[in-house]
Amino acid sequence: MAAGRNAPQPADGPAVDHASLEQAALWYATLRAETVGDAERRAWQAWLAQSPLHARAWAHIEAVGRRFEPLRTGGADAALAGASAARRIAVGRRRVIGG
Repeated sequence: MAAGRNAPQPADGPAVDHASLEQAALWYATLRAETVGDAERRAWQAWLAQSPLHARAWAHIEAVGRRFEPLRTGGADAALAGASAARRIAVGRRRVIGG
């Protein structure tokens, strides 16, 4: 699938394609599982080395994961604060677009 207008585009290269982002997200979930083993880690490393786009997609998914880390570690209060912030952003966007 070709990269679309909304695909992440780092300043130093082309946009990351959707397929690479999807694969990176699957690897991210796999590697965070409690049951991940050495075979999965080796397979991930091989995938990562296959293409510069894989490395770029992985970096993007890691960055997204870091943004959600406070929700994982902060408990219910952090989740509620995140939901509240998301709601405020959505309301502000609706006002801007006239919805």
